[in-house]
Amino acid sequence: MIEGTGRIMGLWVIESISETRTIFFRDGAARRIEFTLSLKRIDDSRTDLLGAGIASANGILRSIL
Repeated sequence: MIEGTGRIMGLWVIESISETRTIFFRDGAARRIEFTLSLKRIDDSRTDLLGAGIASANGILRSIL
């Protein structure tokens, strides 16, 4: 996990994601979407995974921008 400032918060994995949709428009589209993430910190000695994570994040950012 990396802050927007670049500070590394450690290595984490997403264990689960749940999503709830409430408050709907007349066409059925949700006006509110809430989600919950369950995170688990993994061994910080696995810094070999960090490079792959940063490369993936850069690719996602490029596709958005």
